[in-house]
Amino acid sequence: MWKRTGEVFEFCELTLPPLEFTTYALWTDLSLELKRWLDARRLDFLGGCHGAAHAVMAVLPLFIMCDRVDLGTECPSPLQHRARPLRFIVYDQQPGGVGICAAAFTIARTLYRAALQLVEDCACEDGCPSCIHDLHCREFNYVLDKAATKAILRFALGMSLADLPVRPPTKHAAAASAASDSLLL
Repeated sequence: MWKRTGEVFEFCELTLPPLEFTTYALWTDLSLELKRWLDARRLDFLGGCHGAAHAVMAVLPLFIMCDRVDLGTECPSPLQHRARPLRFIVYDQQPGGVGICAAAFTIARTLYRAALQLVEDCACEDGCPSCIHDLHCREFNYVLDKAATKAILRFALGMSLADLPVRPPTKHAAAASAASDSLLL
């Protein structure tokens, strides 16, 4: 795929062994009701989950001694064809874990508040390296939606759907939202 245009120039079949290891993770399950709420507003659910995970990974080193490269997340691809659970997740990048996410679990609400503050305080419109973009993203920050990220982090903090203020979606988010419908469980 050409990065600039998003045009696919070649498909090829790959048969690779799965990459599996046991580790620790911090995740938040999200409701189908939230996904439908975001879809009705033409916001990208996968992009919001991806952005929320990036924001949490950005603030986590402020609370627990670690480096961003010690953490991983699910990075959705615009070309993916597998279903994904309704969640956002951050995990210890090392097999067996090193205890970062186990410690993060005890301060999850604090992390989510800090991540939301990071995203809300950023003046950019669609996301940038100061809020939801991540230098180490395996999918080059392609599937991200800042407005959906804010809504997902607010929901994770217990805000009801009726109280979620959301600005109109960007062109990218509206197109991605339509594509993500068939990719979620």
